[in-house]
Amino acid sequence: MASVTGGAPVFADHMIGAALSLMALETLSALAEKALGQPALGLGDAKLAALGGTWLGLFGIAIAMAISVFSGAIVGSIGRLTGRLKPRQPFPFGPFIALGIWLVWLKGPNWWWDQWLNIF
Repeated sequence: MASVTGGAPVFADHMIGAALSLMALETLSALAEKALGQPALGLGDAKLAALGGTWLGLFGIAIAMAISVFSGAIVGSIGRLTGRLKPRQPFPFGPFIALGIWLVWLKGPNWWWDQWLNIF
């Protein structure tokens, strides 16, 4: 609703965020499948990212995807180190995308960006 009431620039930002996140994850999925010989991302992941882009805008979905990748890498690494996650075993990424979207919605993308900058 905020993107409609914010006027054309805000609406355009949210639509661009949706389109670019969908295209980015679809492209990443196709490239990874070609390289690995098996599906790497489900199509639901790309659709969820597009929904997040519609909700958060371009900068918001970029931050949400960064959080998703970082948190998924941590959990996946722990799974591999403990032996609970075998090589080439499917690992759902959608919950991490949802987590990233939710966290950005709670605090806003600028807050997360400031935290990132404070780390470095």
